[in-house]
Parts: sequence; structure tokens; C-alpha cells
Amino acid sequence: MAGQYLKGASPVVTDDFLWAVPPPGPAENDEQDLVWLSKFMGLAALLTRCDEVQKVLDESPWQAVQSV
Repeated sequence: MAGQYLKGASPVVTDDFLWAVPPPGPAENDEQDLVWLSKFMGLAALLTRCDEVQKVLDESPWQAVQSV
């Protein structure tokens, strides 16, 4: 996973990332695995594809933040 989604990140960043986003345990179900994979991919993109992330954010409309 790290080799594919953290390509180009330094070994230190990769190690810290993997420590911060540990894989789900063996007793998890497929749905939880997919949630984890989606989270892993999204967070990895922030580190490895920051230009693409910034472009998406720049093209998104502003939204008002409201308190509940």
C-alpha cells in the first residue's frame, strides 16, 4: 500500500504516516477495510499529490461554515 500510494514520500514521512494510519485489525469486515482504504488513499494524496488536491480545492465553491 505504502509503495503505491506514498510513492515519492521520504522513508521518514512514510514511516510516520504508517504509524499514524495503522491498518485495520484482522477481525475487521470488508466494509471497514474499504473505509480504511479510502481514508488511507485520501490522506496519502494530501502528501503526494498536493498540486492536484489544491486544484480541486481551488475549483470548489465556497461554503459557509455554520455551527450546530
